[in-house]
Amino acid sequence: MRSTGLLDLLKIERRSDQLPEVRRVEIPEETPGKPSPPQDTPEEPTITIEPPEEIVEISPSPQEEEKQPGAQEQERKYRRSNLYFVEVEENGDIQMRKTSRSVYFIDSPLTETMKSLIDGMLPEEIAKGYLSLIPENTRLLSIVIKEDTAFMNFNENFKYNPFGQEGYIAQLKQIVFTATEFPTVKRVQFLIEGQTITYLSPEGIDISKPLSRDSF
Repeated sequence: MRSTGLLDLLKIERRSDQLPEVRRVEIPEETPGKPSPPQDTPEEPTITIEPPEEIVEISPSPQEEEKQPGAQEQERKYRRSNLYFVEVEENGDIQMRKTSRSVYFIDSPLTETMKSLIDGMLPEEIAKGYLSLIPENTRLLSIVIKEDTAFMNFNENFKYNPFGQEGYIAQLKQIVFTATEFPTVKRVQFLIEGQTITYLSPEGIDISKPLSRDSF
């Protein structure tokens, strides 16, 4: 554990509107007319140019501004989701720790729950000593559920864990344990940039097939 730097992680706390410029257009005063021509010279027709109409932009009222967000808020749903982080004990053992959170979603509670997990711990979870060993800058690209398997597609960063074998296993367990809290999910198939890969780490952690809690 010391060689990977995982224990040192415990000592580190992870982790205008400028309004458009309004320019006043000054309409020049009408230029005094020319002197009247001689009587025997016909006068040129006088052309009157009306000043342009003023264009006024009407800002939406506060009620109108709040209308659309309010509609979106009504579409959002809520659930209590269980997320899994880890805690490193004094002897170096890594233990899974479950925490409950409020998750708001529109279409997919599983997607929003997994994104919440990837975002990391809340202050109160950090205070309990919880950690996330999911690599930084990991992004969840998509989730597709077929039968009882969730096909989760991650970006390249998911492949690189600085804490070695134990870190790789922990990141997989965090994902699998959190996903299988949903009754429709029993297993997780990991994809990287849409592709199935055989091994996640140089140590040979096989992720070519779906993983369940019993896989660990």
